Amino acid sequence: MKNIIALISFLLLTNSMFAQKSYEAKIGYTRLKSDLDFFCSIRKKANSGLYKYRTVAQIDSAEKAAYKNLSDQTTLREFFNIINELADFEGSVHNDVAFSAKIANEIITDSVYFPIPIKVIDGKIRVNSNNAKIPLGAEILSINGINSTEILKRNSIYYTTDGFSTDAKTFAQDGVFSSSLFYSNGKKDSFKVNFKINGDNIVREVILTPVTRNVFAIISQKKHSITLDSIYKSLTQMPYNFEIVNKSTAKLNIRSFEIGENAKDPKHLKFVNFLDSCFIAIKKNADMKNLIVDVRNNRGGTDPNDMVAFSYLANKPFRENIIAFSNFIKIPSWNNVDYKAFFLKRILAKWIYQKKLKKAFPVAKNGVFYQGNDDNKLRYPNENAFKGQIYLLINPKVASAASMFAAMVAGNTNAIIIGQESGGGYYGHNGHIPIGYILPNSKIKYQFSIVNLNQDVPIKKNQPFGRGIIPDYKVEQTLTDFLNHKDTQMDFLLKLIDDKNRTN
Repeated sequence: MKNIIALISFLLLTNSMFAQKSYEAKIGYTRLKSDLDFFCSIRKKANSGLYKYRTVAQIDSAEKAAYKNLSDQTTLREFFNIINELADFEGSVHNDVAFSAKIANEIITDSVYFPIPIKVIDGKIRVNSNNAKIPLGAEILSINGINSTEILKRNSIYYTTDGFSTDAKTFAQDGVFSSSLFYSNGKKDSFKVNFKINGDNIVREVILTPVTRNVFAIISQKKHSITLDSIYKSLTQMPYNFEIVNKSTAKLNIRSFEIGENAKDPKHLKFVNFLDSCFIAIKKNADMKNLIVDVRNNRGGTDPNDMVAFSYLANKPFRENIIAFSNFIKIPSWNNVDYKAFFLKRILAKWIYQKKLKKAFPVAKNGVFYQGNDDNKLRYPNENAFKGQIYLLINPKVASAASMFAAMVAGNTNAIIIGQESGGGYYGHNGHIPIGYILPNSKIKYQFSIVNLNQDVPIKKNQPFGRGIIPDYKVEQTLTDFLNHKDTQMDFLLKLIDDKNRTN
C-alpha cells in the first residue's frame, strides 16, 4: 500500500512539473545563490569594464539588492531578470544575458508574445501595423494595467547601452518589445490594452491573444514601417552602398561593419576597393562639396573595417585607442566558459585564446594587461580622403565598432551630426574580444567583452562622460512622418545643406 501511495505521489509531482513551464520553475534559493555568487565573482575577475561607469560601492550595492530578491519562490524567469538588471546597470552595450538553448526554444514555441509590432515615437508606444485590432499610430497607454512609461522602463534592462545612454533603451525597443514584455511580466493568457487614437482623448480597450514567435515574425513582415526600414539595408547584397544625391552632395551608407573576419579577408578587401572607388570619384568631381555618411542602425562588426572607413574621412594621423587593457591573459573559470566541445578541443581552444591574449596585451602593470602598439598602430588619412563638409547620420541603434567610427568622425573631423544619441559610447567602451560563461545551476548565459578601451577622441563640451555620441541637431521621427513613410532625419539634413548652399 505504501508503495502504491508513493507511486501516485510521484506521478502527481511529475505531472505538475510537466504542466509548469521550465522558465517559471523554482530551482531553490541555495542553487540560485550559488549562481549569483559565481556571476558576481567572475565579472570581478574577467570583466575589465565593470567599474568603467560605476563605483565599487555602486556595484556592491546593486549586488546586495539582488541577493535580497532571492528566495525559494524565485522562478527561473525572475532570476533571469535579476541577472539582466545587474548586467545592464554596469553599462556596456556588449553585455548579454540569455536563457539556455532548451529554455529559449520553449519560450519561442510558446504563445507568450505581444501580437502587435510597435514603434516608440516621442517616448510613446505607437501601433506599427495596418492589420491589427488597434488602428495604426494609436498610442498604447497601458497593457494589463501597467502604464506605457513603466513598461518601457522595465523592458529597458534587456537592451544594454554604454554608460548612461538612455535614448537607445527607449527608442530601440521596437524590435524586441514583444519578447521583452514577456521577460518582464511573464506569460499572460491575454493582453488587456488601453489605447488612444491619434486626434482624440477617448480611452479605448481591446483584448489581444498572445502568439508564438513564428507567428509574430510573420506579422512583423507586414508592419507599417517596413517600407522606411528598408533604407537601413543596402540596396545590394552588401552592407554598404554609395549614391549621388545631387551635383554637390554624395551619400555613403554603411549599415554594418560585419565585413569579413580580418584585414586579409576577401570581403574586407572588397570593401576597401569599394571605398577607394567612391572617394576617387568624389575627388575627381570638384563640385562635390558635401558627403553624407549614414550609419543608422549599424550595430558594429569586425576590425579593421571601421578604422579603414575612417581613414577616408580623417585629416590627421590617428589610433584606434588611446589605451586598452584586459583583466587577464589566463582565462579564469574555464570550465564554465560557454564553449561546446570535447575535452581535447576545449584544451586547444583555451591555448589558442590565451596565446592571442598574451600577444595582444603584452604589458603587465598592477595585475592588468595593456595593449601593445602592434595591435594599436598609428594610422594615416587615405590619400583620397574627403576634404569637404561631412554630415553624419546616427540613431540609438549605432553601437560597438559603428559607435567607435561615429565617435572618431564626430571628434576628429568637421562633421555635423544629425539624429539621435547613439547607444554606443563616445569616449570608450568594452569591446573587441567577447567571452561567455554559463551559470552552473540555472544554465543562464552571461556574455561580455573583455577589453576596456578609451577611443582616440578629444574631450568635447557637449559630450558628457558615459554618454553616446550627442548630435549637433537632435532630430526624431514625428508621428506624421511615421504614418507617411518619411525619413525625418534625412529630410532635415537635406534642407540643412540646401539652406547652407543658399547662404553661401
